[in-house]
Amino acid sequence: MLLNTLIFIALAAAGVVGILLPLVTVLFPNPAATKSIYFVLLLAATALLIIGIGLPLSMRIAAALSSNETLRAALVAAPGDAELARKVSFQINRITVIMCGVFVPGTMLWIAFNVQAGPIITVLKWLSFAALAGSLAYSRVAKPS
Repeated sequence: MLLNTLIFIALAAAGVVGILLPLVTVLFPNPAATKSIYFVLLLAATALLIIGIGLPLSMRIAAALSSNETLRAALVAAPGDAELARKVSFQINRITVIMCGVFVPGTMLWIAFNVQAGPIITVLKWLSFAALAGSLAYSRVAKPS
């Protein structure tokens, strides 16, 4: 887990330095004139790339570096492993899209910049707060299976 964490942090740093900073510099030469929505959408897109590609890549690299030939030879695929791998991949992608498509822009626009975008957005903001509170409460009482 430590190796995966270090590799992912390195990939995330490379993504910020190699993707976000050059794009911000080119697209927004005058930071004071930058509209928050454009910056937030660029931030969300960068996070989507870094997490969506970087996390699975760091997991693969860490797994390859953490095992030797003897351990890899001893591992035998069990029935259902391929299906489980597809489910895990789907869940990582789903959570990444939700987080980068809703959470990052929503947090930045609705909370950090306190954007008042009318009654529909206000209702959605409070529904998202309620969903987060419900999720937290459920995680506190749910028993792991």
